[in-house]
Amino acid sequence: TTLLFNVLTGAGYGLLLSAAMMLRGREGGLRGGLLWGAAGFAAFALAPALGLPAELPGVPAAPLQDRQIWWLPTVAATAGGIALLVYYRFSLPALAGVAFIVAPHVVGAPAADALYGAIPPELVARFAVRSLAGMALFWAVLGGFCGYLSGRLAREAAGEPGG
Repeated sequence: TTLLFNVLTGAGYGLLLSAAMMLRGREGGLRGGLLWGAAGFAAFALAPALGLPAELPGVPAAPLQDRQIWWLPTVAATAGGIALLVYYRFSLPALAGVAFIVAPHVVGAPAADALYGAIPPELVARFAVRSLAGMALFWAVLGGFCGYLSGRLAREAAGEPGG
């Protein structure tokens, strides 16, 4: 079941990424897709991990509902902040974008009641880093794939050869 839900989650993120790329209205391509993937990684994985790193079972954590309530606005604020930074470089909206990205971390993620569990802190840290590295790879592949396909579809729609 874990594999099934991971595949479904990946498909959902792929649809979100493809929709965002289409709404932007520019031809994709591998480079563009990788940039979109980097933005997805920053919004959906990196920013939330700064407050709520991946957790091993048995490690004390804040209540799930509290973590989910913090995660969603963090993702939305980071995605919005990245968009403002990309589309309004060096302007007042770009400063607002920085504020959006920083705001959830100023508020702070919910914290666990206890700091230590039965698992060594080194193992917890290694798991968090490797989980984040896995997400970086996931978003790079997803962004590259979506960008490549959108570029190819745009070339085919334009009737260009080699699409």
